[in-house]
Amino acid sequence: MKLNNDCVRDILLCIEGLSFGQTLEIPDLLNAYPQYSEDELTYTCLKLSEANLIECQIYTYINMSVPGISRIMDLTSEGHQFINKIRDKTVWAKIKSKLPEAVINSIPALIQAINSLAMK
Repeated sequence: MKLNNDCVRDILLCIEGLSFGQTLEIPDLLNAYPQYSEDELTYTCLKLSEANLIECQIYTYINMSVPGISRIMDLTSEGHQFINKIRDKTVWAKIKSKLPEAVINSIPALIQAINSLAMK
């Protein structure tokens, strides 16, 4: 599945807006961002978790070929640092216009690209 950079940013901003102790589930994200499919939101959350940007509970059942997300709890310290770089809509638009779409196929690649663009 292709990683959607706008979905990455939207999910991180949504999680950041949670009150202390509040959690999210995928249906909450579907309501907040109807432009994304359930699969796209789940996949993005799994990749954000793998990259240590969010804390979430992942489940797998024997009859399932892919894992799911039961609860999204918080951003990690790395997640806060990352979202601070892309929070502003104008900055995000500039960064997106400079991102090499073909190369950005993972969260670590996105982080590296944004870090290198931020240094320029």
